[in-house]
Amino acid sequence: MRKVNGESSLKLNIDDCIIRNLGTKGTNNYYGIVQTDGAVKSVIINMMNSTFANPGGINASLLRVDKADNSISVIKNCTFYNLVDRDALVRGAKGSLTVENVLFAGSNTFQIFYDDKTLPASLNWSKVYRTSDLTVSKPGSTSTTALSYSSSQLFPNASSSTDVLDLTFGADIPNEVKIIGDPRWNK
Repeated sequence: MRKVNGESSLKLNIDDCIIRNLGTKGTNNYYGIVQTDGAVKSVIINMMNSTFANPGGINASLLRVDKADNSISVIKNCTFYNLVDRDALVRGAKGSLTVENVLFAGSNTFQIFYDDKTLPASLNWSKVYRTSDLTVSKPGSTSTTALSYSSSQLFPNASSSTDVLDLTFGADIPNEVKIIGDPRWNK
């Protein structure tokens, strides 16, 4: 959803989804899940039990709500795989943000927040993990727990097909790690 104009409020629920290849590969666009603009004053976004992978654009904030005066975002039980390093997960959440039981994976650098000026007023952050080959820059007032596994160790079949995203955990990954992120990959 991009540049939602003419509405005073927006509510978006994403549950049990796989969203991948957002944007146009190799272009400098900002297409993510939501980009508000104009008259939207209140934004509520719930993202649960979902995977977001391989965005196409080289700049892709998944949640860009910097024009909304009030925003409430909840991200629970989600896996973020191979997100781009030139933008951020969240850009401009003025209200509250809750992030719980989330896994960031990929062999790159990734920003959680675009900059310190647009951090949410209220931040609830728990059980947020990253693979050993992922670097988090600009974490704001957050921290991620580094797992002792790389992305290819966690997801040995991730690159076996270009048509199907397979982030099923490897057989040798312990159960306490398999419960992190999108539950669909714990098979």
